[in-house]
Amino acid sequence: MADQGATGSKHRPYGQGSIRERSAGHYELRYYDKGRKRQATRTYAAPSGEAGKRAAQRELKRLVAEVDAGTYVTKREAAALASEQARAAALVEEHEQPQEPGRTLADLFDAWLEMCESRGREATTMRGYKLRAERYKASPLGKKPVEAITGEDIDRLHAMWVRQGTSHATVLHHFRVLRAALRQGVKWKWAPNSAAADATVTIPTQRRPDIPTPQELQQLVDRASSLDFKDLIRFAALTGARRGELAGLRWGDVDWAANLVTFQRSVFEFWENGEHKMGVKGLKSGSEKKLALDPFATSVLAARHERAEQDAKAAGLELTQDAYVWSSDTDGATPRKPDAITSSFDHITRSLAAETGDDRWHRFVFHGLRHWAATTLVAAGVDPVTAAHRLGHSDATMILRVYGHWLPERDRDAAEKLGQALALPTGASRPQLSATTAHDES
Repeated sequence: MADQGATGSKHRPYGQGSIRERSAGHYELRYYDKGRKRQATRTYAAPSGEAGKRAAQRELKRLVAEVDAGTYVTKREAAALASEQARAAALVEEHEQPQEPGRTLADLFDAWLEMCESRGREATTMRGYKLRAERYKASPLGKKPVEAITGEDIDRLHAMWVRQGTSHATVLHHFRVLRAALRQGVKWKWAPNSAAADATVTIPTQRRPDIPTPQELQQLVDRASSLDFKDLIRFAALTGARRGELAGLRWGDVDWAANLVTFQRSVFEFWENGEHKMGVKGLKSGSEKKLALDPFATSVLAARHERAEQDAKAAGLELTQDAYVWSSDTDGATPRKPDAITSSFDHITRSLAAETGDDRWHRFVFHGLRHWAATTLVAAGVDPVTAAHRLGHSDATMILRVYGHWLPERDRDAAEKLGQALALPTGASRPQLSATTAHDES
């Protein structure tokens, strides 16, 4: 009988595999796998009739080719591979899917700023936060997922800003805002950790303002172009008040009978929609500040009040208790601009530097009058708590850490006290030094 392997005979030549029809249209294909030393099988469903048998023959040839090429897998292996591929695909999809809305650095800043505002942060503080946040949002980090940001990303961005001319001090101010936002992001579970902890930011050396001697302070007063500004410089030095607090002082805040003045508001400047504006807020410490005035400080205010009343009367106006003390208006209706105070003081220092040829005048700034007041109080032996109250600080350590400037005369007093403590009784001889000690001292 002729070989009918091609037409589906039960016995095919060895090495070509076998086909067995288990039921109508369903075939079992077999081929011996020499590598695994076992039969490779496959179940195949084909159309009924002669065409089905030919289709099974073609499927058997594919099975033989797979086994010989080493690519054949069993049904169980195929299921395991499919399961593994599904898990891998799921991981890739999870990793590559876009972040949920509100998970980028820009969105974190928006949420963090909203939280800060809801907690009652000062308007000027919020304005600074927003300006710095906008710069980060506009940077390449703005659209990056919070959890994907690294310390290296932050360092590279800051390095680019420095190359573009931003000072290290400005970068540090920006970084503090970024660090606060990222810390909050960790609390909100937006990221497992804060990338700010891995960033390296240059800490610039902080130079405290130079403080003038009493003689230099008098020279600054004498150089002022108006009596009002002369008194403003004196009053700033006597109270240690910030320029915004001075600008916000009203006549109703002065208690002439008790020689007291109450600072309870501060004036600030800002730009909004391209327009320069002024605003009034509470003090930085959050509460009003009552200060006692000595006779000289009271006389300075009294002289200013007398001139203000005379000017208002000459203009047919009334000087009310709500009028601002250092206003440039005749009726004191609006406060003096804090920036104008700084500008006028800078004009004085430039004038003195040009006249004397001494560049040290350039290092005096209006805020230095506040340092002068604190340093003078510490040097006079006033306790840090009282000094802190006068300057509006809740923490007395700030006085010693920031405002406690070194004074030569105080250093001389300290040296004399040390010498007095070790002074020998009258008539006692100085102890003889050993040869080694004498050599060391020489």
